[in-house]
Amino acid sequence: MSKRNSKEAKAERRQKYLAKQERFTNPVAKPEQDYIQHYGYIPNEPFFENAAVAWDTSDMKAVFRTKQQLIEYVKDGKVESVHMMRSGKSGFYVSLFKYSPNYKTKRNLDGTGYMDISNTEGTKTLYMVRHLENYSQKMGMKLDRNEWKVWNPFHNQLNTFMVSEEFLENLPDGEPTEEELIALGKHDESLSPLTEDEIDEYLASAKEANLRNAFEYNEDGLIVDEFPTPSGECFYQPRKKDETWLKCVGVFPSMFLPNTLLVPQMDWIEEGTTNIYNGEFN
Repeated sequence: MSKRNSKEAKAERRQKYLAKQERFTNPVAKPEQDYIQHYGYIPNEPFFENAAVAWDTSDMKAVFRTKQQLIEYVKDGKVESVHMMRSGKSGFYVSLFKYSPNYKTKRNLDGTGYMDISNTEGTKTLYMVRHLENYSQKMGMKLDRNEWKVWNPFHNQLNTFMVSEEFLENLPDGEPTEEELIALGKHDESLSPLTEDEIDEYLASAKEANLRNAFEYNEDGLIVDEFPTPSGECFYQPRKKDETWLKCVGVFPSMFLPNTLLVPQMDWIEEGTTNIYNGEFN
């Protein structure tokens, strides 16, 4: 008897078949609270668990969670953290979105569409976890940009932050306030501070007038915050003004219609941001 027809081989093939069948006959559970929309069949896999919104197609895997769902998802051990050597802390990446059932789509006179988000009643902040296995390039492995985009839709530096598990309770829940977004940006920055050489290079690359517009100064000069570590090392970050932070952080509005989901184009979202080095606005 060939190995293929042995009892062990047949049993293994049957288990694989049953596992595949289970995947397509047992969709992931919809959350009891804060459910918004699961588009079509969503497989029962950890990636999609406890999600307010889930989308699974060959060209996009998208999961949006509320703050509470994110906290539960992390505490259930579904998110792998990366240890930051400089700060000695661990964190993972999330992208921020906001949603309200009162958002509407409208059209300009020229026929172009836009999202009316003026009615913020019932707004919830939603989070998309950037899982390390799909987000970061692994040593010795070539990054497939097309595959990366499938697993990381609507990604942008403005709305993507590294957070530690200890900071989760401080994340915005409803309509994000400026104070909450600034605190999130500062937390992200504290997890990956700069060395003394790096901060010197960082500051040398910008004009002083632009630095004074972007960072806080006192009578002694530029204010630099220190981040000492338990090992005795010290790292640094120049202290941004609050108005500078608001040009560096953001949250993207989103709509979840019966058959599609909408997020504004990234170039529209980035209007009003500024380059700290040259002072130019987008």
